[in-house]
Formats: sequence, structure tokens, C-alpha cells
Amino acid sequence: MLFAAHETTASTMSMMMFSLARHRDWQRQVRAEILAHDRGAVPSFEQLGDMPVATAVLRETLRLFSPVQLLPRRNVRAFEFFDNHIPENSQVLLSPQMCHRDPMLFERPESFRPDRFLVQGPESQVDPFSFIPFGKGSHMCMGMNFAMLAVKAFFAQLLRAFDIRLAAERTPDIRYLPTLRPTKRLPLRFVPIGAFPARGQRSLHRRSASDMARCRAQAAQAPPAPDFKL
Repeated sequence: MLFAAHETTASTMSMMMFSLARHRDWQRQVRAEILAHDRGAVPSFEQLGDMPVATAVLRETLRLFSPVQLLPRRNVRAFEFFDNHIPENSQVLLSPQMCHRDPMLFERPESFRPDRFLVQGPESQVDPFSFIPFGKGSHMCMGMNFAMLAVKAFFAQLLRAFDIRLAAERTPDIRYLPTLRPTKRLPLRFVPIGAFPARGQRSLHRRSASDMARCRAQAAQAPPAPDFKL
């Protein structure tokens, strides 16, 4: 349970932070969706369920960077798979990563395109059995909904306070087993949004005159904010 609840969620959060830093247009859309709810409050259960853009970004992150690389299963009936006979009661390993990057299942599979998950129902671009980060069927991960809510709750707080930026233009090396994770620290910087912008720069959000005055006073008294790296 510790492995399932901690390691896979941490992997997803790390790669979603990297994806949002690399694709800043989607980061702005997720932040706007979060701020459309009460800006200062912890999001409610209902609000977390009403975040289609954040959900689409999370799903696309799971598609490209599936935390679990192999799903063990046992087939109860014999079947043919690409001219290979698989006897009944065989141990079968499914690879979510291979499914998620198959061009037969996903258009431009190597591209980060959360919009493919924005349309749900019969008009969806994604076949439900081609997207399997949590498995599928009767043995699907029982913590799926909790994990999705936990990740969205984390980013609802993070993106209110910080703008996530790349510290270096490089793709991290990935270790895939036992779970997906970067081999080294991710090249990320977390810039506080509340800091008063430098001359010539635009603030990330519109603020009232009193907010701006308070930011000036805080900026004059506080030391420069450090860059944080993962």
C-alpha cells in the first residue's frame, strides 16, 4: 500500500511539474482554472471534480510518463496475439507505456497534447482501453480516484503560489523500473507569484492598488527569493 500510494503519486507529481514548466501555455490554463474558484481557499471536493483542464493535463502526463511500467495479469482463456498462441492460465505482462505511445492508438503520441482528453463520452478521441495507467477492468487500481484528487489538490495549492519554470533546456533521463522517476534532479525553478515583478515585467495576475502596495513593501523588506530545484 505504501508503494502504491506514495511512490506512484510522487512520480506523477514530479513529471506533471516538468510538463507544466515545459508547456507554459497549459500551466497558465490550469492556473486560470484554479483561480476561477475561490482564490484563497483550499479547494473543495466538488471544485476538484470540476477542473477539466487540470484533469486533462494530469491524464496526458500519465499517458506519457506512466508510473507503473508493467501490469501482471493471467489470461483465463487461450487467445492469438499477432500470430502467437497464448495458452490459457499464462502469466502476461501488459505495458501501459507501450500502449500510450502507440501511433495506432494515439495521434502524435510523442507530443504533449492534453486537449485529446478534454472531450469525454462518445466523442472522445481516446479509446478507454488504450489509456491504462491504472490498469483496466475488474483489477483496475482501487485508489485511482483518490490519486487523481490528491494530485489536483496539490497543484491547486502549488500553482496559486508559484510559477514553475525550466532551469535548463534539457530532457531528464528517466529510470523506468520499479517505477518511473528521473535519475537526477529535475531542472525546475519555483518563482513566487506574490513577489512584486521587476521593472519591465508584467505581473502574473492583476492585483488591486492595495495588493500592489503590499507587494512593494514586502519586496523592499524581504531578501531575494531563492530558486528551488528538484
